[in-house]
Amino acid sequence: MAKLSFYNNSVMCNSITIQDNKEICLRYLARARKDSNLCETINNSYSKDLCYQYAGESAINSTVCDKIIDLNLKDECISSVGSKSLDIGLCKTIVNQIRRDTCIRVIAQTLRDFSICEEIQNSYDKNNCYSVIRQLNNSTD
Repeated sequence: MAKLSFYNNSVMCNSITIQDNKEICLRYLARARKDSNLCETINNSYSKDLCYQYAGESAINSTVCDKIIDLNLKDECISSVGSKSLDIGLCKTIVNQIRRDTCIRVIAQTLRDFSICEEIQNSYDKNNCYSVIRQLNNSTD
């Protein structure tokens, strides 16, 4: 509990003298507050990208993901936001095909919509998408 209250306090984060620990604190604070502005004070680019990822995912805000430079972290952020917001268009902007297909599959299965499975590029994943939706539909009958 003390850890949570610590991370909810920007004054405490900014008082930390060890830079790595300060950045970790700011990342968790950005996630808890859903506030990407806290990431602006982080100097290390990877740590800043992680902060944007945490803030974007928790706020379900893809514009925060757009600030990420590292393509893997950016794809992870967009995938998380796309899946949570059920936005296939957002999933389609993901560079990595595997992650893009996964994002689309999660939406198709959440909505139990076979037609969304058609958007998946990998044939194995596409067939798996159909199969899981069939199983989900059969379990509610």
